[in-house]
Amino acid sequence: MAEEKINILIVEDNPVDILMTERALMNLEIAYRLTVVRNGEQVLDYLSKQCSRVDQPDLLILDLNLPKRTGMEILEIVHQNRDLFRPFIAIVTTSKSSDELKRCSDLGAQIVITKPDDFENYQQAIHSVVECYYEFLQKSYGTQA
Repeated sequence: MAEEKINILIVEDNPVDILMTERALMNLEIAYRLTVVRNGEQVLDYLSKQCSRVDQPDLLILDLNLPKRTGMEILEIVHQNRDLFRPFIAIVTTSKSSDELKRCSDLGAQIVITKPDDFENYQQAIHSVVECYYEFLQKSYGTQA
């Protein structure tokens, strides 16, 4: 049986962080479909134009410091529309504000990570996000993707 692909949506405006995330995902032995959007308006457009729940992201990797709409605004909108969007939400951000990071958890982010500066630790952080996603699936549905 072929492994089902995870729909991953990265919301990040920094090209270096996008590249590091893509490389970290490539180093994992998982099947995935990757979409990248670079600002808050693009992610809202992307989510609102998805006609089928099949095309919805399974895993949303969200930066907080975005142009046009902040990641926190996006998180609030997704939280308010949990009946429409149910992705596993990972916040990967440069923010170190404990209040802001707690707010992310309160709004439904399953994991919140402060971005490491070097690739090796960044890669490990992304691997942790994917591990948490699979653990979430196992606990929630008793299955693996």
